Amino acid sequence: MRIDKETPLLKNALKEMALDKKTKKRTYNNKKRSNYRRKSSGRNRPSSENSGQQSGDKLTKRYITLVEQLQVARKKYFNEFHHRDPNRVRKLKRLFEKASEELNKFVNSLSPEKASEVLKVGVEDKTYSSLNNISELGDTPPKQDEDSRPAPTEDTK
Repeated sequence: MRIDKETPLLKNALKEMALDKKTKKRTYNNKKRSNYRRKSSGRNRPSSENSGQQSGDKLTKRYITLVEQLQVARKKYFNEFHHRDPNRVRKLKRLFEKASEELNKFVNSLSPEKASEVLKVGVEDKTYSSLNNISELGDTPPKQDEDSRPAPTEDTK
């Protein structure tokens, strides 16, 4: 009995057993199977008291992440500012501006109470001065009554 290579059944079998030319391994024409996942029963959902609200720790972490992303994007952009490929510079500028916009959107979306909590305005780091027994203001603290304008020089007289 002679097998004709034109039969559809044989063609499909030859396709499935065909060798891949690059890897010299058999390739199989497997159809992608749909991924049936079990529906969530609600165990992983946030509780009703926290729904729609983010905690202070999450907000702080998000803020720090956005600031770090902005710093990285800024560093890359300004390090490659004079690169000879203008497309690369354009891309880095776009990424820097996008990171800046994301940070601004985040800060503007915060309520005043949460903003003061997240941004923590007025907190100073005094660990170095306290460890080395140094004055926090420096050797000679500025006087309040001194004029803030610089002294005139010969050129400005």
